[in-house]
Formats: sequence, C-alpha cells, structure tokens
Amino acid sequence: MNALLAFIDQYIIHIIFILAFGVLAGLVVCAVLLNNQKRALEERYAGGSIRTVVNPANLETKHEHYATITREEIGGQRQKFNKYVSGYGVCTQLISVLPLMGILGTVAGLILNVNAQDMDAVFASLRTALDSTLWALFFAIVLKLVDAFATSRFIFQIEALFEDFDRRFRDAIDMGNFHE
Repeated sequence: MNALLAFIDQYIIHIIFILAFGVLAGLVVCAVLLNNQKRALEERYAGGSIRTVVNPANLETKHEHYATITREEIGGQRQKFNKYVSGYGVCTQLISVLPLMGILGTVAGLILNVNAQDMDAVFASLRTALDSTLWALFFAIVLKLVDAFATSRFIFQIEALFEDFDRRFRDAIDMGNFHE
C-alpha cells in the first residue's frame, strides 16, 4: 500500500498535467470538427438553386431560392455529428476526474507522512498534496470554460440546424412538395 501511495505522491501532478492537456486536445479537436460540420451544414443550407415561379393571374415572375437536400444526406450528417458528440462526451467526463485526482494526491501525500518525525518531510508532502489539488482544480475550471464557450456551443448550433432541416422536411411533406 505504501508503494502505491508513494507512486501517487510522486507522480500525481504529472498525471494531472497529462490528463488535462489530453482533455484540452480532445476538446479542441471536437470543437474544430463540430465547427467544420456546422459550416458545411450552413453552406449546404444556403446553397441551392434559383427557380422562377410565374403567377398565372397577373403573369408576374418571382425568383425563389431553394436547396435540394435528401434525408440520406442529413442522416449521414447526423451520424457524423453523433460520433463527434460521443468523443466530446468522453472529454467532458474526464474533466470531472481532475478534481478527484487532486484529492487523491492530497490524501496520498498526507497518509504517507502521518507518522513522520521529520518536519521537512511532512512539509514536502503537504506541498505535493496541496499542489496536486491546486493544479487539478485549475485545469478543471479552465477546461469547463473551454467547453462552455466552444464545443458545447457548436453542438447546440448544429442541433438547431438539424431541427430546422426536420421542420422543412415536414413542411415539404405537408405541402406535397417532395420527390421520391
């Protein structure tokens, strides 16, 4: 048991840094992938053709902008989106592990030197214990801010785009304006 506590005491800060930067990299990758998908959906939504509609009563012409989007295309985009959100979920779950690792480092550092007679060893252990908690909390806060202002925002925007596509599909079906 003492060997495990000594390992934790010695390496917990390194493990916290590695985990924090790994989660940060994961969040950045998810944000970039989701932002690219959002842009592609918006471009697809804005793209399309112009058709001319003639009013038979007064023979006025009107140009309408429309896009032809298939359910299969949206289904493929949803699958891609779900894959990205799955990776994002792993990253956000790992953020909550950081404070727990800080507490683990604190407990391990304190247990190791509970019976120590050397005050220098007690203070060194206390320093490691508090450092692990400080760094773990710092990284958890920073990563939650990155999550809040980047990745999760893109997820909500893409979900809104999918809802709009779904609404347009339902409207097209209701109006009988669809092709097999």
